Amino acid sequence: MIVRWESEDLTELIKELLPAHIELETLTGKRIYFSPNLENSRGFAEAVCSILMTFFLNNKYCSLILIQEDEDSKIVLNVLGFLIIAQTLDQEIVLSYKVLPNDFLTQYLTI
Repeated sequence: MIVRWESEDLTELIKELLPAHIELETLTGKRIYFSPNLENSRGFAEAVCSILMTFFLNNKYCSLILIQEDEDSKIVLNVLGFLIIAQTLDQEIVLSYKVLPNDFLTQYLTI
């Protein structure tokens, strides 16, 4: 099977945004949470991206919330949310994502 992204590779975007808190969740409630690695080494980023890809491929629909914060003051600098969809077409798996709207993220963060 060939795996490809419908548009930009989300894992590459996430690498650029590390260090960050990352929370993955499936429709059935399975969750994975990553705390930021302050050294943000290339090896850590590659390992996170590998785990993310495995999670995306094993779950047809899942969400990803990424929170960047200032490590000293713990002030949230940026919050991004994504809905990831995996579709099987012929002999390939096509991954796509949609950016979740800010009002969704506000509701999520207050729960």
